[in-house]
Amino acid sequence: MINLKFKKSVKKGWFGKVYAGGGKGSVGHYEAGGIVNSFRDTLQVSMLGYTNNINKAGFGYGDIIQLGVFNEVVPIVLVLGQRIAINGISFGATGTGIQQSTGAGININHDPSKKVQLNFQYFLGKINSNYNAISNTSQYLEDTVLKTFNNTKNTNEDISQRFWFRLKWKIDSLSSIDFTPIFIHRNRTG
Repeated sequence: MINLKFKKSVKKGWFGKVYAGGGKGSVGHYEAGGIVNSFRDTLQVSMLGYTNNINKAGFGYGDIIQLGVFNEVVPIVLVLGQRIAINGISFGATGTGIQQSTGAGININHDPSKKVQLNFQYFLGKINSNYNAISNTSQYLEDTVLKTFNNTKNTNEDISQRFWFRLKWKIDSLSSIDFTPIFIHRNRTG
């Protein structure tokens, strides 16, 4: 057994990840984002934000978990190709077409005492999708040619907000209270 005790200065600090990129072209592709974490004794604050128009998730699963954004939440993860969603929060790349994904969030974990834990999380995400497909099909059946032309256009906007709070209080060795309300609001048009 090893019992490590750290100096108070080790329990304080900042770390994170920031990225950005852009390109020329008819659309002007771009991506940018960042995760920042702050630790102060019994308080952890994590903030993240991203935006892109390249049909890509703002962050990968490893970035989010390794940097401590969901430390106090048991993550329910959906990963399909470039798409990633954790606990109902989509980080972009949700479907077909040209997508612009933007999101921001904050996660706060605080242990004011050995018996009380407080956790708070808020996330706002927006995905705009533009899908345009043209198909021209010819089927040859003996002496007949069947031609089909199809033009599909679809524009969607999906805005989601997720608020999560947790109060965990250990009253004594046999009793505890765990209060965890979750509020999710989603508005989808198109």
